[in-house]
Amino acid sequence: LDLLQSLSAVKVDIATAELRSAADPDRARETLERSREELTRAIESARRLVTGLRARELEGRDLVEALEALVAEADRRHAASFSFRCDARDLGTLSPDATECLYRIAQEPLSNAARHAEARTVAVTLTRTPEGHARLRVEDDGRGFDDAQAVRDDAFGVLGMRERDVALGGRVSIEGRPGEGTRVEAAVPLAG
Repeated sequence: LDLLQSLSAVKVDIATAELRSAADPDRARETLERSREELTRAIESARRLVTGLRARELEGRDLVEALEALVAEADRRHAASFSFRCDARDLGTLSPDATECLYRIAQEPLSNAARHAEARTVAVTLTRTPEGHARLRVEDDGRGFDDAQAVRDDAFGVLGMRERDVALGGRVSIEGRPGEGTRVEAAVPLAG
């Protein structure tokens, strides 16, 4: 919110400076100087936001360890039973971006299953495909959805998952059936 307010203030100041530039150049310069200071604060705020977006949970951990911790925390905090299985401890080489992508993708369906799906069980599986991808699957036995409730591409969580995965050359699929739960699957290519 502070960042948006700062940028809005700069926009107003620049418009004001434009209006004043011919009639009162000194006040226009003062307004532009104030805008420059506000922009500096906005840049600092943006840096703090971007740093906060990085998955601190991954610092010092590989993807398997981070997912184990994420699932264990969900299991402690929610009524549903959460489990994690990795079918290939040696996934191969995942770039830091691919690691964060899969971690962030896992967060979304885990959160949805706990908050909205009324799931009793949630299973997270990480595997290596024969095609050389790391594949993450999150399945729950919750409410699911029907075609009328089809997952909207413009929903922030879905959009975020798809954008992360596609940026790395991967793919995300989301499937559900009323009363039978939901399955989210994401795959990203392994490096080299």
